[in-house]
Amino acid sequence: MAIIDKIEVTISSGGKVLEEYDPASDDNLNNHVALAERYPKGIVKYIEAIPGANFEINYSVKKGIRFRRADFLDLGTRVNGKSISSPIVLQNAFKENKTLTKALVGSETWDGSRWLSRRFCWRQLQTSKSISPE
Repeated sequence: MAIIDKIEVTISSGGKVLEEYDPASDDNLNNHVALAERYPKGIVKYIEAIPGANFEINYSVKKGIRFRRADFLDLGTRVNGKSISSPIVLQNAFKENKTLTKALVGSETWDGSRWLSRRFCWRQLQTSKSISPE
């Protein structure tokens, strides 16, 4: 589970919250450094999944979060490096409830004439053999 400033994000599949792992020490850290520079509060985690299974992104905004001068919080989310439609927490609605829980089960895309909803689904990983240094 990723927690940033009283916002908790988990990934679930088949009704179960999936365990998260930190990147391996031999992972391509250059990508993570670039992400950290662009999104200083961003977190990179890995999870195990079953190809073809659907998954959800679960957001929980906890009591005590500060909006300061903002009217809303944008819970900007990226899946496979692409920005997706993400929940927005309106300050007025949050003041009434003091917390917010939202599950995002897919993304919406514009096909040129209409909006299409697509559920999140794990893809089959494709691997290749490593090239040995000469």
